[in-house]
Amino acid sequence: MAMGVVEQAIRGVYEGFIYRVEEADALLYKVDPRAKLIYMVIALIAISIVNKLLGQALLFCYIVSLILAGYHVRKFIEAVKPIALTLLFLITLLVVTHVALLKEPLIYSTLNATSTALRIANISLLLIAVLSTSSPEDIAQTLVKFGTPFKQAYLFSLTIRFVPTVARDILNAHDYFKIRGFRVKWGLNVLEGVKQLSYMLTSVTKVLLERVVNVAEALEARCFGLRERTFYRDLKMCKRDVVFIALNTAILTVILLINARLVP
Repeated sequence: MAMGVVEQAIRGVYEGFIYRVEEADALLYKVDPRAKLIYMVIALIAISIVNKLLGQALLFCYIVSLILAGYHVRKFIEAVKPIALTLLFLITLLVVTHVALLKEPLIYSTLNATSTALRIANISLLLIAVLSTSSPEDIAQTLVKFGTPFKQAYLFSLTIRFVPTVARDILNAHDYFKIRGFRVKWGLNVLEGVKQLSYMLTSVTKVLLERVVNVAEALEARCFGLRERTFYRDLKMCKRDVVFIALNTAILTVILLINARLVP
């Protein structure tokens, strides 16, 4: 059961964070990455401030509406379905923990667990909406325009590019072991389960180290860091980006007011 939830979560990371060039005609793809980065910071502050279940639910509905309005529905469903299963498992685990260990009432524990799960869901959906709709090159250029040194900005973009790659390698390794009849059996012996899981993680780690070495050799062959690089396409903000920031900031402000004043 636990292994299946982890697999679904990793599959959601792969489907959600991979950047597909062929889908770049959606609305969120056309918004300047700087506008999306500013919006993401404001939204993360709002998510951290909201401390009531209704406020988190409003944020969830708002982020989902934004994604559906400026995103591909098929890709959204592929990314959210595994995340939804993971959140249901998390809510169940938190409720059991609160009731069994903290001796809290079932209703109170359920509300707290749902609020925590919604907060995690909001952060995950926000990252998916912003990072998966911006190419790594545009993210690097955005950070450079905000004053980040080129080396750090490019390495950060490489890290984002590696997230779906690592998720895909883990899923491939899991499928290979599953085809050969290998199953991670936890049971009552946790150490045995960890030992069996280490076999798969060892192969994944080997593949990742090979990828890192290949990337390092490619950067060294191109004299990375010898001098400042330029970008093929210069990012320019327009009225649409300003409207995007202003409109979404206004919506987030309304949700914060509702959370602070209208909810007991």
